[in-house]
Parts: sequence; structure tokens; C-alpha cells
Amino acid sequence: MKGLNAVVLALVAEQRGYAYGVFRLLEERFGAAYQASRSHVYIAMRALEKAGMVRADGFAPIRGARRNHRVMYVTTPRGERQLSAWKSVPDASAEPVRSELVRRLAVATPRDRDALLTGVEAARGHCLALLAADARGKRPRLGGSWESTRDALVHEYGVRGLGAQLAWLNEVHSIVSQLDPDHVDGGLST
Repeated sequence: MKGLNAVVLALVAEQRGYAYGVFRLLEERFGAAYQASRSHVYIAMRALEKAGMVRADGFAPIRGARRNHRVMYVTTPRGERQLSAWKSVPDASAEPVRSELVRRLAVATPRDRDALLTGVEAARGHCLALLAADARGKRPRLGGSWESTRDALVHEYGVRGLGAQLAWLNEVHSIVSQLDPDHVDGGLST
């Protein structure tokens, strides 16, 4: 399990809710960093229910709508196990916005600190390996043909993106490693 399904499951585990409420929470939590439509959230919720990871847990009234209730969902024990497994697997992808690491960070709790740090370290290692391989390889050059210029610009985008991601990962590691997982609100260690 990964992607939007994992995030929706984490948000339902955090707070019993209905699909539209999860969508609003997703928007609030990720802002522009992750774009999902309401229909994507509804599809994810149905998939999670079909997989036995969430279940209906009553109804909430709706004022002024054609239907008179919303189905409320909670996680099941299977969903809790899947969520725990998802949170504990490091993700070394260098895809910054749709990264599983960013998703895990957005729904992390204090007890997820060590798994989160492991994920950050894996992603840093992946970025460093890609940058090292790039330094050893032949870089496309600006100028000349359309194709070589295009390739150089795309290449530079990738290198700069990796550099920015690596700087962000270093900052996340520095901050998260100072957080006290035993502190009730997860605040900085003193």
C-alpha cells in the first residue's frame, strides 16, 4: 500500500471521518504540495473499505443536502497493521512532491520519529548516490542543437531538484532528530 490510499488511511486512523472530511483534511495538511481531487479520495476510501482496512462506523447528519447522512469511517485492525507497516518502510525515491516520505511526514506522530529518520537517511543516501553518479557521467551541454540544449536543461532541472531535496532532507533530519518521541506533544528535546 502506498500513495493516496496510505494517506487517506492515516488520516482516518488519526480521526474518525467521512470521505469529504478526509479530503478537506488532506487539503489542509498538504496545501499545494499534494493535489488530490474529492473523487480520488472517495475512490481511495472505497478501495480501503473493500480491502478491509476501514469500515463504516455510523452516520453523521448533513444539513441542506439531498442525502441526509454521511458514512463515517474508522480503521480496522488490519488497516492499523498496514498503516504501521507503511510508516516503517524507508522510501528512497527522489520524487519530492509525491514522495512517500513527504506523505509519511505529513501524518507522522511522535512514535513514528525513528522510522521517519530512517526514511530521511535512505532518501539522503539515494540523492547523494544520484548526484555522485551524475558527477562521474557525461553532462549534456547548453548550446548547439535544440536536442542538446533541451537535454541540458532537463538534466539541470534534475540536478538542481536533487540538490534542493538534499538540502531539505538535511534540514528535516536535523529538526526531527531533536524531537523527543516520549514528549506528549512531540516537542523539541531540552
